[in-house]
Amino acid sequence: MGDLDLDPSPKARKDSRARVPRRSKVSEGPQDPRAKALYEQAINVIVESVGDPAKTKEGVKQQIRLMEEATQIVPDDPHIASELANGYYRDGQLDRSVQVCRSAIEKMDPGTSDDPAESLWRQLGMAHLDKDEWADAASAFREQLRIRRCPECVIHLATCLLKLGEAQDAIEVLGSDVDFSHETLLLAGRAHIATGQHGRAEGFLLEAFRTSSWNTEVRAELQALGFVVREEGDHWIL
Repeated sequence: MGDLDLDPSPKARKDSRARVPRRSKVSEGPQDPRAKALYEQAINVIVESVGDPAKTKEGVKQQIRLMEEATQIVPDDPHIASELANGYYRDGQLDRSVQVCRSAIEKMDPGTSDDPAESLWRQLGMAHLDKDEWADAASAFREQLRIRRCPECVIHLATCLLKLGEAQDAIEVLGSDVDFSHETLLLAGRAHIATGQHGRAEGFLLEAFRTSSWNTEVRAELQALGFVVREEGDHWIL
């Protein structure tokens, strides 16, 4: 098997930043009435721009402007910091996103609710991930997982660990989530290949192929293991 090609393309990274960020739940937001109004306005702008590239670009600018204004009212609010960092991230300003996250995390009260804390760690991880800073990204995703275990975070952390050559740790992180999607099955297959467990790897990759034969990475990994994958009509078979 060749190098683990886990990097999304530049276009894929840009597309991921354009998407509306996932939220585990609707945050209550800041307590200050003026800041809260700006916060809610920013959320509405994000939601209303879904599916329209032109609106998304303008929406990101508005999100940043509104959250920068809210920061002037409540400088250390973790909800505002999370949305501001997300705005910088979606705008491609990765260094600023990292800076805002780290500053907010350092100032975060131990009693801060899980919602903004998880969001800040996730946002920090995503910014480091896009900067190819695998160790820093892994550290942030581990902190997010301590708050809540979500499949998306598991995929990100396992990806970082494989990039760092820590395949066994990636296997442990994936744990019981390997049946969640073709992404986790693919990562599990690659991690087991990297640790020399080819029999286990085949099982994960065959299951990934069964559900997602269209995925070129899954087909490539199976071919590297000696499987013959061919196209028949509008689908792929072994």
